[in-house]
Amino acid sequence: MLRIVFFIGLTLGLSYGTPPEKCGFAEAVLAYQQGTRFTRPETETSALSPSGHFQVHFDLSGPDAPDQTDSDLNGVPDYIDEVGVIADSARQVLLEVMGYDPEPADSDGIYDIFVANRGPGAYGLTTLEGANGSSYLEIDNDFSEGYYIPGINTMRLTVAHEFFHAVQLGYETTIAFNRFFFEMSSTWIEDVIVPDGDDYLYWVNDYFADPDQNIDDTDGYSIALFGHYLVRMIENVTDETGSTIMRRIWEDFRDTGHNALAAMKTVLSGNYSISLAEAWVDFNSRNLFNGINENFYYYPDQADISPLTTYETPLISHTSFDLNINSISLDLKSFRLYSSTANEAVIEAASQPDDFVGRVVVVGTSDETDDIYTASGFLTSGVIEVNDEIHFLYAHATQTETVSVDVTPYFAPLPPHDLMGIVRNDQITISWLPSPGPGDNLTYDIYRDDVNLGSTLDTLFVDSTIAPNTTYAYFVRAANDVGTSTPSDTLIVVTWPAGEDVQKNSILSVYPNPLNLNHYSNFGLVLDCRMDYTRPRIELINVLGQRILTFPIAPLVQGRQVVYSKTLGVNRIASGVYFIRLWYSGSEYRTQKILILN
Repeated sequence: MLRIVFFIGLTLGLSYGTPPEKCGFAEAVLAYQQGTRFTRPETETSALSPSGHFQVHFDLSGPDAPDQTDSDLNGVPDYIDEVGVIADSARQVLLEVMGYDPEPADSDGIYDIFVANRGPGAYGLTTLEGANGSSYLEIDNDFSEGYYIPGINTMRLTVAHEFFHAVQLGYETTIAFNRFFFEMSSTWIEDVIVPDGDDYLYWVNDYFADPDQNIDDTDGYSIALFGHYLVRMIENVTDETGSTIMRRIWEDFRDTGHNALAAMKTVLSGNYSISLAEAWVDFNSRNLFNGINENFYYYPDQADISPLTTYETPLISHTSFDLNINSISLDLKSFRLYSSTANEAVIEAASQPDDFVGRVVVVGTSDETDDIYTASGFLTSGVIEVNDEIHFLYAHATQTETVSVDVTPYFAPLPPHDLMGIVRNDQITISWLPSPGPGDNLTYDIYRDDVNLGSTLDTLFVDSTIAPNTTYAYFVRAANDVGTSTPSDTLIVVTWPAGEDVQKNSILSVYPNPLNLNHYSNFGLVLDCRMDYTRPRIELINVLGQRILTFPIAPLVQGRQVVYSKTLGVNRIASGVYFIRLWYSGSEYRTQKILILN
């Protein structure tokens, strides 16, 4: 399976020159709390939203004016109508469907939205203006230039994002150390309310490119997917407008004096029996499969983004490393399995101390080895392949400490080598030199034309299921408790013809040749016979034509066969070139040259 990873976000953002400005909410709130008082923009006119709850302010002309197209001739530009519609929809979803408290009201109880030319890539801003948390909202007048996805949907998701900030101010206004949660939840809700907007996917890189940073050090935009994770995986809710987990965290944030991180920990452990660290580690583990394997997705949009950025070092043999872990971030160590000889392995890891939250994630070169393992007492349940990635993600539920990890790969054996084949009429005998391991009690799997014929503990296999005059390709794999080796070199064997297909007499080969009588005492002939012969004989002739030896052999039958000479070692035969002459019958004979050494 070809792995395809989709790269968006930072790469596309650079094409704009100046990166877009998602939201100035935190800066505006901090400025207000430090004494700055903001002046609302001045506009020429305004229009109420269909519900009458929102007043949308805009100009009719000039640089701040939206497109004045009025398709329904109601006296309000279509763009302003759309702003009112999405504002009403966002408020209905947040308050009536999801149960959030209303945004703090200003003096007239109507929420004000100001439309102006905010400049390229400047989405919107929610500005705190009252001690009770009241605010107003500003958005761009056309979302046409400098945005990752220009157009009306970006206006809609911006209104949803910024209005949720207005709602948040009714729960808490403490931005310091909590900005990440304000922006994470607003960026999450924009995708819930405008699910086909997908602008938020272009903001993931701040975290995804640096996944070991503390949760509260992120910009919040980049971890909006954690909101989807909490709803889909922890709360187990698919229709996220029916979710309560994020609202519970906002309520704990408001009611207990906790900061946002503490509120998240309290709600997750108290209501869902999981620590923030465990959820965070699992969330990140699944993000290693973004754009790769949907079986590990918690949300469909993972298909359209890149995995977490990791830096793999080769895992060749036993290695040790330390991970510095805490309850609000993870420590990540990544490897790529490497071997110049084996093709697969199992991985074993031991960690001390053992009171940590951890995952070991295998991202394979194919789906077959992809998996997420619990790190405690870790051993892969199946083999992983060379070039697979192995990622160790650890955190701690409550404290900061150092965990020492020992990792050992156990590789499959090397392949056997030097395959040889001996052909007979009804069988082929394959032999090989054994694999050097590793592993005890190696077995060998024999393949013919890529079909497994069986296994053996021996280094010899007899194939009796052959057809005449056929070419076969054999290879052998060695196997140990870990897995199987790469294939041996391929041996090509051609079977003998059927007896009735042999139409002439011929000596096809003499072996061994040269014949060293200090090592071998006889030789063999592979020969063809066009018919049966009852009294064949072999003669040894020197270069002068003199007959040195002669001896009868067993009767020959039509077809191809092997015959062997009598022992030559007892005869005083000088070294030199000789001829083997096979008498079939009468004047029928064939001759082959042989070199004899003595």
